[in-house]
Amino acid sequence: MQEATGSGSWPVGCYGGSGVHEVKISYDLTKLTAKHREWWPEIVRRSHEAVASVGIRLIEVPVGERANITVYGRVLGGSVIGMAEFNNGACGDVVFCQLNPNYAPSIEMVTNLLLHENGHNWNLEHRAGNIMNPSITPTPNYWIKRGAGGAIEYQDNSYPTLKRLFGGEPIAPLPGPTPHTVRFTKQMIAGVYDGYMLGSTAEVGD
Repeated sequence: MQEATGSGSWPVGCYGGSGVHEVKISYDLTKLTAKHREWWPEIVRRSHEAVASVGIRLIEVPVGERANITVYGRVLGGSVIGMAEFNNGACGDVVFCQLNPNYAPSIEMVTNLLLHENGHNWNLEHRAGNIMNPSITPTPNYWIKRGAGGAIEYQDNSYPTLKRLFGGEPIAPLPGPTPHTVRFTKQMIAGVYDGYMLGSTAEVGD
């Protein structure tokens, strides 16, 4: 494990000057389903480990406390299953990550959806194939997989961008608290955002 490098869409040292790209995140599960809530501890574990492998440390905070990213359920129109906002590169920026509660085919695919929408929170654009594909497709629930001695066994095609932004080297993830289920009442933030859809459909957004 080593300190992160890279330009960062959230800079190094935002919290505590630890020398890594730390991002505060909260998970409001009130508008997600019982199935989502059952799966959530494992989804969070996979998500936090996936981003730690490229140099991002997620700090989970209770719902209602200021977070850089707030993940919550929202029924979205048509075939849209997720929506997320891009960040402005500042430590104090606050963005949303919306998951459609009607989408819950498997723990793997919901994790895929969360990784995709968080990818937009990192300022990743759509990229055909892998996690950032414009429409959801089965793909491994990680950005990179390393084997013995750190040899790369698998690499998502968005990994080079994540490496440029966050250093691309593994750091230790923090153990997260049990997600709180306080109702989310914050107004949707105006800004650039991107939708994720089922099937072979085009990118949407306002």
